[in-house]
Amino acid sequence: MKPAQHHQSSPAWNHRLVSKYDQPGPRYTSYPTAMQLSNRIDLKGVDRELAKPGTAPLSLYLHIPFCAHLCYYCACNKILTRSRGKATDYLTRLYREIARRGALVDPRREVIQM
Repeated sequence: MKPAQHHQSSPAWNHRLVSKYDQPGPRYTSYPTAMQLSNRIDLKGVDRELAKPGTAPLSLYLHIPFCAHLCYYCACNKILTRSRGKATDYLTRLYREIARRGALVDPRREVIQM
């Protein structure tokens, strides 16, 4: 008995897509990417946006830069330490910021990503 023969078609080569994405781009670490971030932040505008009523879900990004070990794939700002106490001041400020900004947000808004 002969084994069944399987015919696989080759994937279609899309020259337009290859040309479009055949260029260097920023390495992905977060969204928005670091190249899109700026020190020019309108904090009052941020507060106004947070205070808008509604039920749109929220996605939050929190960065805790204290790591016990170096991850070679990570390009984030980090402080390598095994001393958990090094993060105390940072976390105190982070908790304060979360409480201050969280008080502005409509409580009906659900956090769906963190």
